[in-house]
Amino acid sequence: MKKTFFLSLLMALSLKVVAESIDTTPERGELGSQVKVVMYGDYQCPFSARGNKTINEMSADIRNDFSFSMRHFPLEFHEYARYAHKGSICAKEQGKFWEMHDALFSIKYGSFNPKTIDGLVTKLDLNLPAFKKCMTSKEAEAILNRDMEEAKKLKISATPTFVIIGPKGQKILAGAYPAEEFKKAMKEVLD
Repeated sequence: MKKTFFLSLLMALSLKVVAESIDTTPERGELGSQVKVVMYGDYQCPFSARGNKTINEMSADIRNDFSFSMRHFPLEFHEYARYAHKGSICAKEQGKFWEMHDALFSIKYGSFNPKTIDGLVTKLDLNLPAFKKCMTSKEAEAILNRDMEEAKKLKISATPTFVIIGPKGQKILAGAYPAEEFKKAMKEVLD
């Protein structure tokens, strides 16, 4: 009983962190929606790519029902993940976060490396000198570290992990679930 109560309290307090800082990261979908889906993902993780694909498909199917935001959580054993996440942060500086986000998730697992990531800069028509300067900036590093610290506070250790926030509470889905599971979780935080 004590352990269950403590875990519930810890989760409620931890999820408050997500709800309070949700406005600091790029968001797409229905921005005024009652349901917010926050993904802690790794651009080099094939399961994160699968989870992102499901969210994109759901966005097309059930417009106006939820908003989506991405939190940076590169796993240590993915050699180029930090580089990719910094790339998305720097693309955001030029107004192309979501284009870079989707492009990074479209890279085939075996082709994931800095050269391929740098190729997206040209493909997305980003300003290369500004991008390179951003990639070495303290600001980009701080954003990346902030998201990673937030994940640690929430006891997130795997990608993807989705936090679904609604007026009736929050729900966590750790893994690349099918759309039906997301819809069920969204309904739970609405009803």
